[in-house]
Amino acid sequence: CSKWSTDTVSNLQNLTNFILGLYIGLVLTRWWKTRELYQVVFGRTNDIAVLCAAYLQPTAEVSAQEVAEIRTRINRYTNLAHGMVLSQASRAGSYEITRDPGLDVNLLKDLGILSEEEWTTLEATRPRYLVAYMWAAALFRECADRGILCR
Repeated sequence: CSKWSTDTVSNLQNLTNFILGLYIGLVLTRWWKTRELYQVVFGRTNDIAVLCAAYLQPTAEVSAQEVAEIRTRINRYTNLAHGMVLSQASRAGSYEITRDPGLDVNLLKDLGILSEEEWTTLEATRPRYLVAYMWAAALFRECADRGILCR
């Protein structure tokens, strides 16, 4: 009887180790995929900043200070979107219509990335990060219309 109990316990331990190994493998695979996707978002945000510096140039009609302010706004909008993507990903899969527990609005305001007026607009929209990207795209369109965007 003691031999049977030892074999049963050993088999259960082996099964538990096997299942735990599969679970850890799944968790690591998901973590790695999330890490890769974060690198893509981070890389695109940096690419936009570099493109702003390279292609938004002052003209005879538009001063260097105004172009610098436009660059700053575009970079602020892309950083805002980036922060909102990260806050959405950091939540435990919950998607609530009325509140966004992962988004620290006060922190974004304190950092100067989000203004009160922008929050008023974003508060009622989903997904919020797309609105910030659309604001940046609209600024690029404005730059193209005004001749600030070099080709």
